[in-house]
Amino acid sequence: MYIEISKGVSICIDKIESVEEDGMTSIVRTVTGTYKSTFPYQVLLQLLGEYNGEKEMQKEKREVEALNIFKEIGVFAG
Repeated sequence: MYIEISKGVSICIDKIESVEEDGMTSIVRTVTGTYKSTFPYQVLLQLLGEYNGEKEMQKEKREVEALNIFKEIGVFAG
């Protein structure tokens, strides 16, 4: 998933290493470079937190689905 941090510049959320406050905006650092964002620091952190929260919920949902499959399969008695 990508986020547009400034006009015409989108970066992969999973590649973000750090976010720094820079006055009314923020600076985003990734493995490949440093980018100036038009988002205020707190807003950008909130957006990234919502993405990570959604990602965690999807992971938990997959784990529950996997457990349900095992329950349906049952155990072979032999």
